[in-house]
Amino acid sequence: MIITNQNIIGSLQRGVSSAPSFVGLLDTYSGAAVAYSLRKLKDGYAGACIEVRRSLDNTTLNVGFVNNVLDVAAMSAFVGGGNKDNGFVSKWYDQGGNNKDMVSSTASRQPKIVADGVLLLENGKPILTSDGSTSGMTSDYIADSGISAKGLFIVTKRNSSTNQCILGSYSDGNNINYVFDSGSTSTSVNLNVAVTSQKLNGSAWVYSNRSDVYTDLIGQSIISANAVYSFGTNTADALSLGYRYTSPVNFEMTNMQELVIFENQTDQAAKETAINSFYNAY
Repeated sequence: MIITNQNIIGSLQRGVSSAPSFVGLLDTYSGAAVAYSLRKLKDGYAGACIEVRRSLDNTTLNVGFVNNVLDVAAMSAFVGGGNKDNGFVSKWYDQGGNNKDMVSSTASRQPKIVADGVLLLENGKPILTSDGSTSGMTSDYIADSGISAKGLFIVTKRNSSTNQCILGSYSDGNNINYVFDSGSTSTSVNLNVAVTSQKLNGSAWVYSNRSDVYTDLIGQSIISANAVYSFGTNTADALSLGYRYTSPVNFEMTNMQELVIFENQTDQAAKETAINSFYNAY
């Protein structure tokens, strides 16, 4: 057998594998209606992650990703800069491709991400948190639109407030999704949304009232569920983080790291496992 240079080169080429490209949650699972996260969810997404306002002078900056996670260095340089400034999120960009960004235009209601120059973290990863006052964000995504059967995935935890709501509509007080209240015996955890196949950190999740939910969400939590919304189709029915974003505001926004709503109910367990592989909540 004659060994040629071409044989050698071919053998070397077969032995060298290229580095795998990034594969995000939305590259693996399609059908996202909206997708908000403090990490990159799709390889082809080229937009920013959040718009941050610094309290020093109310200037805003779009903060993107580095190595597929939030560019904390750029944000810290912008917000901190030796001033021990506070950073608030005025916009959380939708990575789902439908441009349904979560927005909080009222400064006093914007969630905080940097406190006194220090990035806020939960389990080592950035988090949006209440500033101890009424906070919330809203989109123009109508949950009743599109396919009725939704797959809901949330990475969150409760904050120090006694009463909070994960999701609600822009102004209609009858539209709530996972409202909780310390010591409350109210069983109205979800209104105008039917939730089934609920899991909390990989296990079937059962609660009796709002106080149970408050207790269960004491730590970083991954919620997965199948849901059918009947909030309505008016602009006032648009989905919000928090409850009754417009006045009067009744509940606060929870601490958030990720929210993805799929217009399908497939692969619930696999999606949750994929999310936990990044957050290590359980």
